[in-house]
Amino acid sequence: ASRPRWQLFGDTVNMASRMESTSEPGRIQISSQMHEMLSSSQTKFMMEERGSVMIKGKGMQTTYFLNGFESSPVDNESMRRL
Repeated sequence: ASRPRWQLFGDTVNMASRMESTSEPGRIQISSQMHEMLSSSQTKFMMEERGSVMIKGKGMQTTYFLNGFESSPVDNESMRRL
């Protein structure tokens, strides 16, 4: 007798799937929670608010597009070591 197979996906995987499926082609859409985390990072990320998007299982959510990050200046001493 075969046992039933269960596919269990956590909220993180489901949210990532929703971000991808509701995004615009070629763009990276992130949740407001990820926006908060990246905003407090030492790396300066470039993000723009997309606005409210209907996310299945979550309702209307404010989402953002991740456009890249700002390069930090490299000092001359670091360049010489390369």
